[in-house]
Amino acid sequence: MISRFGRVAGTVLCILLLSACATRQGAAPVVDHGRNWQSAQLALEQGRQRYEQGRYEQALLWLEEALTLGLRNPEDTVEAHKLAAFIACVQSRPGDCRRHFTELLAIDPDFELARAEVGHPMWGPVFSEVKRTATVR
Repeated sequence: MISRFGRVAGTVLCILLLSACATRQGAAPVVDHGRNWQSAQLALEQGRQRYEQGRYEQALLWLEEALTLGLRNPEDTVEAHKLAAFIACVQSRPGDCRRHFTELLAIDPDFELARAEVGHPMWGPVFSEVKRTATVR
């Protein structure tokens, strides 16, 4: 028969072993920096997937990584900034939202949000304001 101490010690040992297997959510992406444009493209894909799944913190990590590595196509850079702006707006970070929209419009001054996106109460007005300011300059 196992003593009470043995059961408690076994339980504690199991908990410690299982906790060692846990992964941190939101950990920074691991990307091969030697192949920047390919890594940036993969990071954008991961960011897009996380965004579509509603995992915004993780999506933002991947999108920022894609932008840092440097996406090859301007359209991809615009998309990364757009998604990052949407996340920032929803998370009540208007400064970051404006910054991403500003950088997006610096790449593509003629960019317009899709009809469904422009009417969004969180980012629609911010985008309109940034666009108006950008065209005045």
